[in-house]
Parts: sequence; structure tokens; C-alpha cells
Amino acid sequence: MLKKGRVCLKIAGRDAGHVCVIEKAGEKLMISGPGVRNKLVNPSHLEPLPEKLALTKLKKSEIEKKLNEIELALSKAKPDKLAVIQENARARAAKEI
Repeated sequence: MLKKGRVCLKIAGRDAGHVCVIEKAGEKLMISGPGVRNKLVNPSHLEPLPEKLALTKLKKSEIEKKLNEIELALSKAKPDKLAVIQENARARAAKEI
């Protein structure tokens, strides 16, 4: 299960392709980040990334700065990396159905 502070890539919906952080975990997850609307989302719409942020220790501006850096690094990575992440998420979703 995804936990508070985990950095994720939004893979579905209007905000797909943007990096976000989980602020509240439960059946649905509260996310926020630059380019992402603050809202509750289905966990299947997120692809977790290896990074994790300590939300209690960082100011909101520092969190947004770190998320922007991660998103920039992802966009500079090989274009196939994003496609692989999205394909893995689709395969995982297909197994759940």
C-alpha cells in the first residue's frame, strides 16, 4: 500500500504525466504537487517512484521544488522510461480486473 510522503507519477486522468506526493493515505489517496490538482485519487492512477519526502520536515515551497526537480529529471530521462512506467501500470491494472 502507498503511504504518506511517497512520490508518484500520475498515469491517468487530466493530470497524467505529472509528479505528485501522497499527503493522506487510505482507500483513496490525497495527492498534491505542481501541475496536479489537490484531490482524492484511486491508487491505480498512480505509479510509485523510489523517492520519498518527509512532509513534516519540509515547507510547502521546498516540497514543490523537490517535485519539480524529480519531474525535470524524469523528462530528461530517456523518453522510453515514461512509456515503460505507464505500460507497467496498465499491466498491473489489467491483472487486478
